[in-house]
Amino acid sequence: MLTQKKSLSRDIGSIAILTGPILVTQYAQIANGVVDTIMCGRLGAEALGAVGLGVAVWVPMQAFLIGILYGLLVELAQLCGAGKTGDITSTTQQACWLGLLLAGGMGLAVYFAGARLGVFGLPEELLPLVAEYLGGLAWAFPFCGLFYSLRFYCEGQGAPKIVTVIALGAVASNIALNSVLMFGALGFPALGIRGCGLATGLCWVLSLLAAMAYVSLARRFAGNRLFARLHAPSLAAIVRLFRTGLPIGVAFLSEYLVMACIALMIARQGTVAVASHQITYNLSLVLFTLPVALSIAISILVGQARGAQDAERERRVVGAGLLLSSGVGLALTAALLALSQWLPSLYTDDPGVLALTRALLTIAAFFQLADSIQVGLSGALRGIHDTTVPLILSSLCYWGVGIPLGYALSGEASALFGEMPQMGVMGWWVGLIAAITLAAMLLGVRVRRSFWKAV
Repeated sequence: MLTQKKSLSRDIGSIAILTGPILVTQYAQIANGVVDTIMCGRLGAEALGAVGLGVAVWVPMQAFLIGILYGLLVELAQLCGAGKTGDITSTTQQACWLGLLLAGGMGLAVYFAGARLGVFGLPEELLPLVAEYLGGLAWAFPFCGLFYSLRFYCEGQGAPKIVTVIALGAVASNIALNSVLMFGALGFPALGIRGCGLATGLCWVLSLLAAMAYVSLARRFAGNRLFARLHAPSLAAIVRLFRTGLPIGVAFLSEYLVMACIALMIARQGTVAVASHQITYNLSLVLFTLPVALSIAISILVGQARGAQDAERERRVVGAGLLLSSGVGLALTAALLALSQWLPSLYTDDPGVLALTRALLTIAAFFQLADSIQVGLSGALRGIHDTTVPLILSSLCYWGVGIPLGYALSGEASALFGEMPQMGVMGWWVGLIAAITLAAMLLGVRVRRSFWKAV
């Protein structure tokens, strides 16, 4: 019994040590968006709206790219666990080719999307500004793809701290570059919103250069330098990495699409409902970053155990990870409930928005618990390359349960089916909680069968 407690404490410590730097990295990425929003606000309301629309175009594409390259992280974790360090450089270089190819196509899509957003009925005065912003960053998408390949190269081998340092440096660089390019500091011409896009692109370039310098010079990689020998693209290896990461990328993209769909439906309920939903979603997204970082750490350690063919350690890591995920979920739920009356005042002083947001947060608090557990379970399954079935289960829950239930409870279905509940925006959040809870239950069954079936 004492030995089991020591093992559990050790595994919890290992997960926590990995989670810390990854969490700071995730928050640094969020900070870049906050910086852009604040600094663009100085250019006026139109510029701020244009950046918001532009972000809605490129961020989902980036999330899809990150999800696909996530397969590299799991692949490297398993290679490390198996002691096959000789395969790490060739696998990572194939991921770089994949990232370059995908990100190049996405960059072209982002560039041309800016000129074609008018088909969605967007305000005419914003379209040129959106095109300027997207044109300013589209060219740098290939650098973004290469950077995330190197990020997962480091994190997959248990070296997340350098990624954190680079991410924090990117925030500082973004502030400086925005000042220079947007407002014309140091003698540079003021490029306005295009300068904001250029600053984002240049931050990706600088992050890539810093990562390349580290993996080329760091002592921990001295015995197996990533760029000591260049491997030609291998179609079989690229396809294998793509097939591993595709379900993860689709899952990341699906979450954006679900929330976009709900936001569009809520928009029909008026300004107060939209504002309250946006505040609640923003706060939930900030809190959600902690379970996501925890999930990445679980994936890495489970992958290492699978590579070492240590089934007992796999089960210990999964158990410790789920214990941590549950604890984090409970803590976030309690925090949101305790602060639900105060947090909305950070965003607005409108009485109607404040009242509705406070009510929403008391519901959304329980979303944190279910989502934290669900994300932890997903991380465990990704560590053993089990990605397709979890994607199907989660998609069925979101699209088959969450959207229809939210539609019914919000009152939108009354026109079709007669008298229905009239919960408004709160109905959509109840639908989300039901969907994520069901997803957690189904993934829990999947985890039990995957890791404890033999036992």
